Amino acid sequence: MNISLDYTLTYDEWAQAFHASNRSMRQRRPPILVLIITAALLAALLILLTIRHIHWLPSRFFFLTPVLLIGVLFWFMLQRKLGDLAKTEWDSNPTLRGRCTITLNDSALTITQEFRQATWQWPAFVKFDESKNLLLLYISQRSFLPIPKRAFASSELDTFLQFLMKTMPPANPASAGFSVIPKPLPPTPIHVQPLESRDFM
Repeated sequence: MNISLDYTLTYDEWAQAFHASNRSMRQRRPPILVLIITAALLAALLILLTIRHIHWLPSRFFFLTPVLLIGVLFWFMLQRKLGDLAKTEWDSNPTLRGRCTITLNDSALTITQEFRQATWQWPAFVKFDESKNLLLLYISQRSFLPIPKRAFASSELDTFLQFLMKTMPPANPASAGFSVIPKPLPPTPIHVQPLESRDFM
């Protein structure tokens, strides 16, 4: 494999990479939103259990409305906060906005920009992830290198994805845009028991 890429990351691509990275982290721990909604529902259930009169039944649903509103509000606040963090990182880090030249071969990845050059051998990456428009190569659980798919020729992208699947584990094998094909087991030889001679029967 010998692939050369030349691209400049856009803000939309960076925001997508930032959200994909946070999605990957949330999938490895219980989401805070689920815990909050569960606690609120349990509290509402306790209140409902204290109501004894059947003609108050319509008012019981009134207690569920604040729970749902809190959950929806919290979700929108979380999405807005992630968007603000992505914009702050984009504005404060000029290397994200600079032109990148990347060389990929079987032994290493080399990135060259105006003010830096770095080479990582493939064992330095702990995992990779894929979104609609990006490949994310993780140097740690939080640090990643985003590479837009548009920088690849079609055949090069397929070649590189196959290489990644053989080289490092995907972040989300069940939900990623690719399928992990298990390595087939070697065939097991069949042992045939010889028939006994009729002389012994």
